[in-house]
Amino acid sequence: MINKCFIKPAVSDDALSSYHCKTCLFYLIENTPTAIWQPDNLLLCVEMCLRLLYNWTESTICPNYFIPEENMFHCKVYGHVRGQLLAVLSNLLRQDGRYLVAISCDNIGQKLVRICQIPHMGLESQNHNSTQMLVTSVIFMFMNIEIAAEFAVKYDLSCEAHQLDRCFPAHEPRWDINITLHKLHCSSIGSKLASKSLSLEIPDQQSLDVAHELLLWGSSSDVASGKLKLAAFYLVQDNLDMSKDVLSDIHKTFNYKVTKIRVLSKYTLQAILSENLSTAQLISQYFALSVFYHPSEINCIPKSLIPELFCSKPHMSFDPKFYLHFLEFLCYHSANNFSHKKAALDNMIYVIRHERLEFKNTTLNLLAHCLTQEGRLTNAYSILCKSMKLINENNGAKWKIATLINAAFRYRLGGQ
Repeated sequence: MINKCFIKPAVSDDALSSYHCKTCLFYLIENTPTAIWQPDNLLLCVEMCLRLLYNWTESTICPNYFIPEENMFHCKVYGHVRGQLLAVLSNLLRQDGRYLVAISCDNIGQKLVRICQIPHMGLESQNHNSTQMLVTSVIFMFMNIEIAAEFAVKYDLSCEAHQLDRCFPAHEPRWDINITLHKLHCSSIGSKLASKSLSLEIPDQQSLDVAHELLLWGSSSDVASGKLKLAAFYLVQDNLDMSKDVLSDIHKTFNYKVTKIRVLSKYTLQAILSENLSTAQLISQYFALSVFYHPSEINCIPKSLIPELFCSKPHMSFDPKFYLHFLEFLCYHSANNFSHKKAALDNMIYVIRHERLEFKNTTLNLLAHCLTQEGRLTNAYSILCKSMKLINENNGAKWKIATLINAAFRYRLGGQ
């Protein structure tokens, strides 16, 4: 109704369709706490939808819900059309829901007045609404930060800063958000610079030192992602002691209070409302961002991940907690520490069974690699088949299955 009454009359070329609005709603329902979607939160939910549409319009990217790599704004939202759409959405956001009263179709405006208490909002209701809107703003800001983390690895260095900045419309409160963005940016640049240096026949030590400083600065962006990139950097250089120290530090801070961006826990919501922390502090203490690698970071990842990197488009992504245990397994495997290696493998299996995973097929492929290292080829093959059922195309499991079959064939020939 909002699209029909306010957006379409002001925007040419029918840029925003009902399917765009439904897609926005699908993404929000999936990525926000269920408790928010209640009848008495109607105004809040509408505001959330408008904010996400504004973000998508600002970046000119509207991902198809079923095919995320498809941009539904391509050739639709551009130039003057984009400007018109931004102006309308910005105007609606500034009105705090008052525009809803003007919806005359089926007397919806008057019905919403009774439900949302738009015209006669007392002090207590205003405070309650302000609190809810604060939660909404923080949720969106954190979701945008993870989007920014993807931008940091997805684009060339020359346009990264521009893409990061586009994730945050001017009307949203920035607080000290740039601190986190800069750290994410540093991790990405540091990893790419180190990879380029390590690709040389004789690595450039000066470049490695600069890359190391960037990775150190970026390691405190959140609970895990920056530190995991730093630990992987140490691991590929066979600096097992430093890698173990970083992984141990992550393990200590990865407690029950920590959550992923898209799975906000009750504790985290309470922390947002009750603790006197800056945005950067909240993210560094309570949130674990997903870990993203661009192909240009190929020399800063363990060799076992290279098939995943080439099969993942446009970048490789990991759930932070599982990736932590995977790096622990590799580290302790190299150090011949069998008890700690077994604990890391058990932790990986636990995460797969009991936690919600964003990148399950990659997770299964990594577990299969570890099982292969342990000589459990049958189990590894079974896990890879499960991964193939999830995603058949662009899946590193194909390469791993071929490797397993080759290993089994060679073993059989050797036995004969």
